[in-house]
Amino acid sequence: MKNQNIIQNSPDAIYTCDQKGFIKSYNKAAVNLWGREPVVGKDLWCGSWKIFDKNGGHLPVDQHPMAIALREGRLVHGEELIVQRPDGSMRYVSPYSSPLVNAEGHLTGVVSMMIEVSEQKNRERLSEEKYRNLIEQAADGIFLFDLKGDFVSVNTSGAKMLGYDIESLLQLNIIHILPLQFIDKMPLRMATLNDGHPLLVERIYKRKDGSLFYAEVRAQMVLGGNIQAIVRDITERKKAEAALKESEIFNKSVLTSISSHIAVVEENGEIISVNKAWENFSTKGGECLLKRTGVGTNYIEVCKKSVSNGEILAAKALDGFYKVMNGELPIFEMEYPCDLQNEKSWFLLRITKFADNSPKVVMMHIDISARVKAAATMRQALERYDMLAKATSDTIWDWDITQNRIRYNNGITQMFGYEIDEIENLEDWWKKNIHPADLPAVSAALEKIFSNKAQNFQIEYRFRCENGTYKYVFDRASVIFDDNEKPVRMIGAMQDITDRKKTEQDFRMMKRALMNQKVEEQKKITRAILNAQEKERRHMGEELHDNINQMLAGTKLYLSVAGNGNAQLKEALQYPIQLIDETMTEIRLLTKRSVTPKQNVNLKELLQTLVDTMFKSTAIKTCFVYKIVNECLEDELKLNIYRILQEQTNNIMKHACAANVNIAVKANNNVINIMVTDDGNGFDTSKKREGIGISNIINRVESFNGEVVIESAPGNGCKLLIKIPY
Repeated sequence: MKNQNIIQNSPDAIYTCDQKGFIKSYNKAAVNLWGREPVVGKDLWCGSWKIFDKNGGHLPVDQHPMAIALREGRLVHGEELIVQRPDGSMRYVSPYSSPLVNAEGHLTGVVSMMIEVSEQKNRERLSEEKYRNLIEQAADGIFLFDLKGDFVSVNTSGAKMLGYDIESLLQLNIIHILPLQFIDKMPLRMATLNDGHPLLVERIYKRKDGSLFYAEVRAQMVLGGNIQAIVRDITERKKAEAALKESEIFNKSVLTSISSHIAVVEENGEIISVNKAWENFSTKGGECLLKRTGVGTNYIEVCKKSVSNGEILAAKALDGFYKVMNGELPIFEMEYPCDLQNEKSWFLLRITKFADNSPKVVMMHIDISARVKAAATMRQALERYDMLAKATSDTIWDWDITQNRIRYNNGITQMFGYEIDEIENLEDWWKKNIHPADLPAVSAALEKIFSNKAQNFQIEYRFRCENGTYKYVFDRASVIFDDNEKPVRMIGAMQDITDRKKTEQDFRMMKRALMNQKVEEQKKITRAILNAQEKERRHMGEELHDNINQMLAGTKLYLSVAGNGNAQLKEALQYPIQLIDETMTEIRLLTKRSVTPKQNVNLKELLQTLVDTMFKSTAIKTCFVYKIVNECLEDELKLNIYRILQEQTNNIMKHACAANVNIAVKANNNVINIMVTDDGNGFDTSKKREGIGISNIINRVESFNGEVVIESAPGNGCKLLIKIPY
């Protein structure tokens, strides 16, 4: 009956099997562990849905701890096992299996206890993932080499920085990455490192392809006599004076499994029952502060005797026993040291009351030596983490997504001016300080990372400083997911890239300014060419009018006189004289179109002349609208407007076969608006044209910073729209 109480009220899973391995009995903790009620006499060795070894491989039946205990007739403390429940969730356990014998000494079955260590394993896994991700996520090269210069380890960024794969780099010595001129020189000041001081230097290194790059090296001696170097490529900073600062967090912790020794103690302190592990420990007689004794011994008396000898831990344990027994505490735990076979060990004393509220307690002594050692290792890893976090000027952050809290290192103060104790450690504070224009992109990137179950995250955005200004940052992070693939933590580093961004912006502005300057110079050249053409036209017109026309007039006079004495000759000369008259008329028309006033140009009169000429010389119906105050335009602009419309009307008369033409010239808000439409043949604007008329129009308009739009299609006429600022 007492043993049944032990089994049923134990917080750990306890069950028994018969000689063939079929389950005979089990407690509530076993059902809770397995997630199901086993079938007595049918389920073999274990009541779990499935069971795997510690590496996740299928566990053969004959390798189950209970099978070994039954086969070999001995206590088996098996390696960790993984129990799968029907819902698919996994539980990590540390098994103890012991053979059962009857009064005659015959083997009757096996009793097994499984200590669940799932929480411990999950913390261990998350810690290992965090450490591994931090190393691999680091943008800086992280190297470890011995005193001879041989590489011991390197992260992915370090190998990529030097142009090698990791395996190849680990075959090399540091001399292989030094430029030829530095081979005979020490890459680091060893005296400083040997004194225990960190070293910060800048060096030039050689990649696999022979190219060189500047690097900032933070080096220090580490345990084992090796040298750790954090290397950052600062080539761009050397070129553009942009500080490229990046480092990552290191952290590693190892937590191991635990074991339990169980005893049931009455209210008066009498030990009424113990399990095999407790008996084995007591039999060995380990030297420890709290002596463990067998059934029939009074635990209270033993503790009081130890207290009288000045043992503080015994007093603490006795106080915990009373508080649990009296209902003041639901559970009491105490860690204490114990020497076993000249080896320092640690145990956790856990006292819990029976589930049926009977005046008894269950005492468990759990071996936590591995956990204590792992904690020491974790402290060393955390010290490395703190040392690296202090060594970088980047802002290191750790986002606990489940608790919605973010922790920062001192980089948040150095980079943005915020005091850590003033920050609301919430996700909302971080998002509130992202530039409003960048927040949608950052939020979308986070959503994508979480939905795709991606482990790496990087993005550029602007982050507000304490003084209200913004800095550009390059944010790179690693995401950790739980067993259900839900994001539980992000660890990252924010790097200030403001100087780099400013350099890029300055370069773009300079390039744009040079382009604008080139365009303006081209416009000036175009206008100079147009002015020269205008002068040449005026000169040719004046020559035709003043010289050629006068010569033709003289020729006409002489021909008229030559025929006065001869009627037949005079008749013959009538046609040449008529040709001379027509030529003089054409010259006058050509002169009028070519010669324009040098100043005080009357644009309206010039344009009206164009319209009248079109009306008189063709059957085209014209409509002309002019709404500009002449005095508001310079003569150079007026003449170019005239030439533009002259070019377009010539195009219409020669090629359009139009019946109607509308011309409108208006000024509004310091912009000249010109529209010329016709209902002629039209043309395909996408095809290359043989003439230069349209090109001349475009050049003239653009030389005055204007815009030209041509709308036309075969059979649909043409619309010319022009805007020129003045």
